[in-house]
Amino acid sequence: MFKLKRIFSILLVFLLILSCSSSNDKPLVPPPKEKISLPKLWGFAMDDFNNGNAEGAIEKFKMVEKDYSYTEWAPKSLLMMAYVYYEANRCSDTLSILERYVKFYPSNPERVYVEYLKGVCYFEEVSEFSKDQEKTVKAINQFKSLINTYPNTEYADDAKYKLDLLNDLMAGKEMYVARYYMNKRKWAAAIGRLKTIVDKYQTTIYIEEALYRLVEIYHKLGLEEDASKAAAILGYNFNSSEWYKKSYLLVSTNQTTLPKKDKSLLDGFKKILN
Repeated sequence: MFKLKRIFSILLVFLLILSCSSSNDKPLVPPPKEKISLPKLWGFAMDDFNNGNAEGAIEKFKMVEKDYSYTEWAPKSLLMMAYVYYEANRCSDTLSILERYVKFYPSNPERVYVEYLKGVCYFEEVSEFSKDQEKTVKAINQFKSLINTYPNTEYADDAKYKLDLLNDLMAGKEMYVARYYMNKRKWAAAIGRLKTIVDKYQTTIYIEEALYRLVEIYHKLGLEEDASKAAAILGYNFNSSEWYKKSYLLVSTNQTTLPKKDKSLLDGFKKILN
């Protein structure tokens, strides 16, 4: 008897399900969405991009990458996503997409553009007023790598130009700090900053002043041999420079202008320099 009741209950539930499904116009499981053809989908994405609809373009390029991952249009869609984010001033999203590109398509011919766009993102986030120069260093390293890896490209040419601007920025900061230390009569600290410019930023607009400031400090400290060496370097490379003319006048007088109260510290200072 119990078995009959159980069978009857199961049949009743089954009949109820059938009746519900037949009386409902909508099926229980929706049919799969029809996949948009690649040419149409790419066209829709480009339309959104050209009309300034960044979010719509991103969504459709994502669909291209997902639905047509086996085609050459998948990496192209990633590049377009990165560029759309860049145009929208969303550099962190741009860099994230570019990292994905490098991960999945490391040998793709468009890799040079990827490396260039990474450098540009770092470059455009650089601020000359920021104490933290992490983005500046990243941009410099990125452009150096691009120039070394892809030297004969239009991207390398522009990277060289931007690299010069970044080096001027870094050298300018070193010079600013060096002048500050000179005003505070902290000669060792000032020399350290000036030597950084001479060693690392020789092609910048600050190299002539850096060499002159070294001549000036060495002369003040009575280190005439070091002053003459710095002046000789300045004269050899920038003979017609106003900075060299000033350094020549200092060296030719050969008179130490170090105040008496600083002379007692000179021996210890020489040890620091050596």
